[in-house]
Amino acid sequence: MESVTTIQFSTFLIGVTCGVFPLLAGLWIGIKLMRDHNPPTDTSGEVEKAALIMQRMSQYMRGLAGDVHEQRDVMATIEERIGEARRTASGSKSLEHAIDLLKVMNDANDGLQERLKRAETLINEQTEQLAATLSEARTDALTKLFNRRAFDEELQKRWALWSRKRRPFCVMLADIDFFKKINDKHGHQIGDLVLQAVAKNLVQTTRDADYVTRYGGEEFAILLPETDLDKANEAAQRIVAAIQAETFREGAIEIPLTLSVGVAQVGDAADAETLVAKADEALYAAKTGGRNRGYFYDGNRVVPIIKEEDVMVEPARDFREVCADLRSRLLEATH
Repeated sequence: MESVTTIQFSTFLIGVTCGVFPLLAGLWIGIKLMRDHNPPTDTSGEVEKAALIMQRMSQYMRGLAGDVHEQRDVMATIEERIGEARRTASGSKSLEHAIDLLKVMNDANDGLQERLKRAETLINEQTEQLAATLSEARTDALTKLFNRRAFDEELQKRWALWSRKRRPFCVMLADIDFFKKINDKHGHQIGDLVLQAVAKNLVQTTRDADYVTRYGGEEFAILLPETDLDKANEAAQRIVAAIQAETFREGAIEIPLTLSVGVAQVGDAADAETLVAKADEALYAAKTGGRNRGYFYDGNRVVPIIKEEDVMVEPARDFREVCADLRSRLLEATH
C-alpha cells in the first residue's frame, strides 16, 4: 500500500495539473487573440515573457511527476523488504529490521515533503508572474487605466450580453482639448502629467462599474454598463464639468483643461465597431462644435447634449439700471 504522503502528493499533483495547464493555455490563447485583434501593438515582449514562464511551469510539472514515481519506487522497495523480513527475521533481529525500515520510510517521506513545499513555492511564484503578465497586457503604463486592448475585449463581452439578454450599455469617447498645444508649449513631461491628472479625474467622476480606459494618445474611452442614453448623457456632462473645474498645476505652471465628449448607445448600432464609430462621430461634432461640451448619437444623427436654446441667458440690463446699482453699492461702501 502507498504511504499517505505519496497519495497526498499524487492528489496535489493532479490538482496542480488541472489548475495550471488551463491557466497556461488560457494565457497563451489570450495573448494570441490580442495579437490578432491588435496588429499595430508590439506584444513580442509579453509573448516572450509568457513563453518563458510557461516553460518553467512545464519543467516544475515534470519534476513533480518524477518525484511521485521516485517515491512509489522507494515505497515498493520498502514493501518488498517488509515482506522479506516477515518471512525470515525473528526476535530482536525482527525488531531491529523493522526500526531500520521505519527510518528509511521516514527519510523518504521527509524528502518528499520538502520537495512538495519547494515545488508549491515555485508554482505560486510563477502563477503570480503569470497574473502580473496578464495585468500588464491590459493596463496602460502611464495612466494605470485599462488600455485599448482591454477596452476591445470588454466591449465584445458587453455586446454579447446585449445580444443574448438585452443588457443596455453606452460607449463614451473623451478627448482633451488643445492637448497638442500643451505638449508644444510645456513639453511631453508636463503632457504626461496632464494625462495622469485627467485619468484620475475620470476615475473619481465615474462609477465603480464603469470601465475607464486610455484609448490612445489624449483620448479616453468609457464603457457604461446597465446605462441608457439619458443617464450616459448626464454622466458626460458631469465629466465635462469636473474637468473644466480642475486647473492643472505643476510648480509655476497652470493649465486650464477642458474635455470634448461623444456618446452612443448599444441599440443604435449594428455591431460593436459601428457603436464606437458613432461615439467617435459624436466626439468629432463636439470638437467642431466648440469643444468643452458633449454630443451624442440619437439613432439618426449627432446632436449636442445641451442645446443652445436650453442654456439660460440673463437678459441684458438697462444701462441706467446698472449705473444706479453701482451708485448704491458705492454709497454702502463709503458709509
